[in-house]
Amino acid sequence: MIRLIILFHPRAGQAFIDYMSSYDIEILMMPEGEDTFGLRLRYAQHQIKVEEQL
Repeated sequence: MIRLIILFHPRAGQAFIDYMSSYDIEILMMPEGEDTFGLRLRYAQHQIKVEEQL
């Protein structure tokens, strides 16, 4: 698994989700703790985990 940490403004987070969705990448949001949520991106046979600090 590849792990990416991305820090950005919440509005930019939605833009990122919309952009990735346009490439047929499945995005699942999962609460991971206070002020943090994770995005699990599934593309082909690879899985990427992205965390955003709010």
